[in-house]
Amino acid sequence: MNPDSSDKIPPHFFDNCKFTDVDDLGFAFLEKPPSKWANIKDCGNFPCTAPSNYIMGFTSTKYAGVTPSTTAKDFTVVPDDETVGGTYPNCQHKRD
Repeated sequence: MNPDSSDKIPPHFFDNCKFTDVDDLGFAFLEKPPSKWANIKDCGNFPCTAPSNYIMGFTSTKYAGVTPSTTAKDFTVVPDDETVGGTYPNCQHKRD
């Protein structure tokens, strides 16, 4: 996690990627904001929330070898947070 990205992480878009030998457990991990980011000057008395708003969009994705249980060509990875994941009507929750 980038320590200088506590306030904003822009959406990331990936096209024509290939996932090789990636199962469900290794597919994605979105970390919660560190508690040390909680400071009055930057974010008030709570951790800055940029990592909780992280969005990764994938198009034309390919898979080889070991694959995750879902192998969609076009998908978006978002945090398990009502203000982000809850805004995607067809969001499919994946547990760690």
